[in-house]
Parts: sequence; structure tokens; C-alpha cells
Amino acid sequence: MEEGCLLQSRGNTQAHIQYEDRQAISDALDQYEKETGIDIPIHVDAASGGFVAPFLQPDFVWDFRLQRVKSINASGYKYGLAPLGCGWIVWREKKDLPPDLFFIVNCLGGNMPTFSLNFSRPGGQIIAQYYNFLSHGLTSYRAIHQVLLKPYIDHFAIHPIV
Repeated sequence: MEEGCLLQSRGNTQAHIQYEDRQAISDALDQYEKETGIDIPIHVDAASGGFVAPFLQPDFVWDFRLQRVKSINASGYKYGLAPLGCGWIVWREKKDLPPDLFFIVNCLGGNMPTFSLNFSRPGGQIIAQYYNFLSHGLTSYRAIHQVLLKPYIDHFAIHPIV
């Protein structure tokens, strides 16, 4: 069982803009590894937080800046300004990608690896999000998110969650 461990950490709660302290989680796993020799990687389920934190809280460390984070998924359609159904998963390095996700197919007389998930969708949503990244850029994404989330930020400044 220990050889199959992975800690999954969620992104944020959509309305409250609260995040798990992944630095503290990573530090605790570092200590655990020192005590046991067991290395447990982190997968970040960034959901909507993956498209909020980079633009509104760039100093918050939650991503690949933590060495234990091996993969991150995010929902591009929530705050990523992409069409419904756009989602992402990225791995730190190719070696972190589970080999069970690769298939070898014979194409045009040669074997070739392919990576595909069941129920994958056409790439239109990804192209639309890529276009938004290029056309808006970091500065515009930050400004858009500040406008979108200002009512939440103002509300929770007056009514903090205890």
C-alpha cells in the first residue's frame, strides 16, 4: 500500500477563495519521509483555484514550486475563461505521468505511443483557452479576476469565515 500512496490536495472553495496550505502539507510529508523513508508525492486538484491564485495571489506557493507536487489539474471553464468542458492536467515531468495512460498504436506501419483519456473531448475548448491566454495575457487575466471576484472579497472582508 505504501508504494501506491499519493496525497491529493484540493484547490480552493469557489466562493470563499480559501486555499489549503500546501507548503505546510509538503513540509509535513518531508518530515514523514525523514522518519520513514517513504516519499509521498502531491497531486493538486486545483479546480477553480488553479485559475485564481496565479492571478490574484501570485506569491501563494501551491504549485510546481513545491518539489513534492507532481501533477496539477484545473478546470479551465470555471475561472479560466474557457468554454464549458475545458479541463487540464499537467505533470511536472514525463516520468511522473503514469505509464498506464499510454497506449501503443500501429499507425502507418509503425508503432507509436499515444496518450488519451476515455471520454476525451475535441480540442476546441483548449484552443479557445489558449487564444485567451495569448490575447489577454497575465495583466488582463489579473484585471478580469479582480473584477469578477471583488464582490466575494468585499463580502468576506466584512463577514469573515470563522
